[in-house]
Formats: sequence, structure tokens, C-alpha cells
Amino acid sequence: MAPAALPPSIITATLGRLRPLPPDKYIITLGQGCDQFIGTPNGYSATYLPDRLFQAVGAGWGLVKKITWASYGSRPGSWFYVWEPEDGTTHFMVGPDVPSALKSFIQTIQDSEYLRSGLRVQLGAAESFVAWSGTVWACANIPFQLADKLREGSSATREGNGIINGELRTTRTLDNVQWNANGSYYIKSGDRHLWNFVAKLMSIEWNKLWKDLERDERMRKINEELAVSMHMCYPISRLTCPSTSSLARMRKTARPSCSSRNTR
Repeated sequence: MAPAALPPSIITATLGRLRPLPPDKYIITLGQGCDQFIGTPNGYSATYLPDRLFQAVGAGWGLVKKITWASYGSRPGSWFYVWEPEDGTTHFMVGPDVPSALKSFIQTIQDSEYLRSGLRVQLGAAESFVAWSGTVWACANIPFQLADKLREGSSATREGNGIINGELRTTRTLDNVQWNANGSYYIKSGDRHLWNFVAKLMSIEWNKLWKDLERDERMRKINEELAVSMHMCYPISRLTCPSTSSLARMRKTARPSCSSRNTR
């Protein structure tokens, strides 16, 4: 991500004009260098905003009233935001340097207002991404373990030109997807939470969080306590493995973390 032209204090002050997120919804997006975007029920903070979005928020346009999704990719100009104007409709902005396969997917759904308004994109390292809207999804350059899991929950998939397209079974949705190049992944699909943590420490400590619960109670507890974290929009590839003490604190917040840092 290119360095911000404006100081973070000015960006954050401008974001103060927005309506905050509702309770229990958060955005944490980390990009290259020090670039970050954070949204909480108490407001927003950022060290970087694309010029177009900054102008829409603060330069007299008054278009953007709330930002509900953000993701930064592995190249300057690779970003994706979802925002709402005063009327509560949903719109998105996409950076000029997102992967070409993602541009192709977005082009295929442009004629459907329903699919456009529901579009969500998670960008990752090495031109990787997962994009979805409704029951349709697309991905490229993600770990095969994650791609296999997405296929497993789909009624049909097809591959070509470096992109995998799929359609979820009618009872399924995608709400959030996170991954690491080592094969770790996390998926929220409706009330289902699917994960595969490659790092042994992460797997051990994650399972300890729920060891005293029976299976049904464990799943209910996971669904309840992870509700907050599923609105966090940062790929696993952007985080470091937490310490044991950090994992102990996770018992209260139950936010899934990564297994290791992804080197670019």
C-alpha cells in the first residue's frame, strides 16, 4: 500500500464524521507497512485511506455514512471497501491493483443489484483472494486446503483461467474467510465455524478453550462467543501467532487468530 498523503490524525478525524458500527461488530484490516483500518462501535481509526474514499467521506461530498467492510491486498492499490450512504443501501469501492481474476468475477456480477450489494472480498498475500455474494463465490491463489473446504460446501464448482468459481448449497452462506499460506484457514458460514490451524500450539490452545464443554454445548458456546470476531475483516496471513498469555485472554473474547506470519 502506498504511504498515506495525509497524517493519520487527519484521516481519523475525517472518519469521525461517520456513523460507528453497531454493537459487537468490528473491522481490523492490516496492510503493507503501517497501513491499517479499524472500525468499532466507538468509531474508526486509520493510517491509510484511498484518495477516492477519503474524498467521499470528508471533502464535502457527504456520500459515505458508514464503512462496513475493508480489506487490503499485497500490492499498492489493492484494496476493497463496503460502505453505506444515508439511505442505508450498500456499495463498494475496489482498488485498481486488485488481482485480475477478482476484476473478472466482479464483472460477472455487475448486472445483478442483489449480487453487487452483497459482494464481500477478502484479499491476501501473493495475489490471493476469496470473493462471495449470495451463494456464489470465487477464489484464486489460496491454499488448497481452503479451496477444498469451499468445494466441499458447494453444489457446483468450475475452474479456469486461474480462478475457481463455485455455488454454495442453498442452505449455506459465507460470512468471513481467513487463511495463511501454510494451509491454516477459518470460515464462518451461517452458524457454522470451520477451521484448520496448522501450528500445533494454536491447535492445542484453541481446543483448550472448549475442552470442558460437551460437543453440543461447545458448538453453542463457539457460535455465541465468536459472534464478535466474525465481523473482523483481516486475513490470518496478516497476523502473528499469539503467546500463551494472549491465548488465555482469548477465552473472554474468543477471537480466532493465526498460526504464523505469512512471508511475502
